[in-house]
Amino acid sequence: AVCNESGEVIGEEPARRSLTPRLLLAHSSGFDYDGPCCKEFSNMTDEERLTMENSVAACARMHLSFQPGESQGYSHTVAWDPLLTIIQNLTGEDYAEFITKEIFVPCGMVDTTYTPSDEQYSRMIPMHDFIDGKATTVELQKGWYTCFPNTHYLGCAGLYSTLADYIKFALMLQNGGEINGH
Repeated sequence: AVCNESGEVIGEEPARRSLTPRLLLAHSSGFDYDGPCCKEFSNMTDEERLTMENSVAACARMHLSFQPGESQGYSHTVAWDPLLTIIQNLTGEDYAEFITKEIFVPCGMVDTTYTPSDEQYSRMIPMHDFIDGKATTVELQKGWYTCFPNTHYLGCAGLYSTLADYIKFALMLQNGGEINGH
């Protein structure tokens, strides 16, 4: 898509190359936080968000902010369901099961999950917010990601963790993808 300064689509041009996992991960796929696709993603219906298949189909209809591979634009939401679909199709496994088996367990990340136990919830700190001009805290909603109805785990939201687990993950990345002999 060709957009004007306010992000309105003013022309159409087909993508000159296919989207790849590398482009999606590098934020150079054409999906852009400030571009038309993010606005289209924000306007997805509950039915479109409900399943991974519906979400990916909606993403496939979205306008890109730039030609894939020709620029960069941060995509905090749109790129992740297509990436999760690729992982699930390649591995034949549910995404949450795959990352648990391939990342969390080998790294010793015992408190990283989409579905915290009651004990894990008891250790969570309140969320911080700014309401009516004042800093405040609000209790974290218990349950799976509650911003919109869905039946699948998201790559962009909903994962709970601890600082100790994140340090293990960061150490694994720092060590070229290896930790504790895994």
